[in-house]
Amino acid sequence: MGWWPGDRLGFGGRQPEAVIRDWSRVVRTGRYAAGTGTFDYEAALADYRGAVLAIDVVGDVLAPRTAMDALLAKAPRARVTRLDYIPSRGEAEPGAHLTWVRDRDGVAPAIVAWLRSRSI
Repeated sequence: MGWWPGDRLGFGGRQPEAVIRDWSRVVRTGRYAAGTGTFDYEAALADYRGAVLAIDVVGDVLAPRTAMDALLAKAPRARVTRLDYIPSRGEAEPGAHLTWVRDRDGVAPAIVAWLRSRSI
């Protein structure tokens, strides 16, 4: 098809083929790599020493806490601040993968506070 019909299937929205190939590669191998590029994402993560705000969406079955654990383990030198996000708007499906996008009162204040605490 050349694209993922997520709008019809109820998962992921409509996505180009390259995005689906990247998603499937990460799921199969546990490694981040661009399909045709040469940039070494794994090495960049391993060398990264900057600040990271990692926000776990509580109850998210598509990106559970263990997935974030695995991602953060790839950046052992990073200075990590970790937050648990629970939807403040009382969505019918708490923990749904993208609830934070529409919940500006829930997650935005935490992001703003974290940014203000940085010396950027």
